[in-house]
Amino acid sequence: MKYTDLRFSLKCFTYLYIPQHFDYQIHLIPGAKHCFSEIIFLSCNIGVNDNVLIGLAGICQSIKELELFVESKNSKNSYGITKLIDASKKLIDVRLLTANTGLVNVPIINNIYYVEESLKPFHIILENSLMKHAHTIQYFMITAPPATRILSSLVNLKKLELRIDNHNIEVLPK
Repeated sequence: MKYTDLRFSLKCFTYLYIPQHFDYQIHLIPGAKHCFSEIIFLSCNIGVNDNVLIGLAGICQSIKELELFVESKNSKNSYGITKLIDASKKLIDVRLLTANTGLVNVPIINNIYYVEESLKPFHIILENSLMKHAHTIQYFMITAPPATRILSSLVNLKKLELRIDNHNIEVLPK
C-alpha cells in the first residue's frame, strides 16, 4: 500500500500515533477520511504541525483516548490540538504528559498550581479545551501541575493519576 493513496485500503484504523514534528497533512491523502474516521485512540506530540491536527479534527471525531506529549520551553506547541479536542465527541481517557519541565520552584497557593511560565498560556488553553469534555472524561493523567482548575471540573472521573516528579516543589505557608 502506498502512503499517497489510501483509497484502495479496506482498513479503518482505530489507533493513530503521530511522532514529534510530523508535518504531513494525512487528511489530504485520497481515502484518508475512510481510513481515519474510526480512530478511537490518538497519541501525538504537541509539536505536530497545526494544519495536520486541524485537518484530522475534520475526520477524527470518535476519539475516546487521547495521549498528548507537551514539550517544555523552546518547543513549538500546536494550538491545533484544541480543534481536535473540540471535535472529539466521546473523549473518555486523557493523558497529558509534560516532559522536561525544568521546574525549580512551583508554588502552590490556594490549591492552584503554577506551571513553567513559558508553558502557562498553552496549558491554560489546552486545559480549557479539555474542560469542555468534563462530563465525559472518566480517566485523567497529568504529569505537570495543572494551570487551571481542571481537576475540580472532571465530575465523572473514575481514575486520576497525578505524576508530578519534581522533588523541588516549594509549598508556600498559609
